[in-house]
Amino acid sequence: MWTVHIPGIEERAGAGHAALGRLLPLIGGGPFAGTASRTRS
Repeated sequence: MWTVHIPGIEERAGAGHAALGRLLPLIGGGPFAGTASRTRS
């Protein structure tokens, strides 16, 4: 399980809670998308 202290990350990145809420699933899904594209070749 991965946990993150969101207020600290928001402050460092200068991003709001909503922006991080959209970004974190994309970051988490990146490896799955990369794996899927390699298995099709």
